[in-house]
Amino acid sequence: MKYRPSVLVYMEILTILTEGPQGPTKLSRRANISYDRLPAYTEGLLQKGAIRKDSREGHDEYALTAEGAEALSDLQKGLRRLPL
Repeated sequence: MKYRPSVLVYMEILTILTEGPQGPTKLSRRANISYDRLPAYTEGLLQKGAIRKDSREGHDEYALTAEGAEALSDLQKGLRRLPL
């Protein structure tokens, strides 16, 4: 399996959440990371205020915050400046 830098995983999670709230199973599948590894990424994003965790009817969902949308935009702008 090819290694993906953490920043790209964070960007993928934030990008997915621009489409609306996602449960952890769907989010891990769409971001192509194992369900067990998802908390390693979501906890950091929660601490920074980039995402929020809501519980509805006993099910958790992650949602993008305004701070997260701004961070994603900044990351995308930064990557466009690089010769990738």
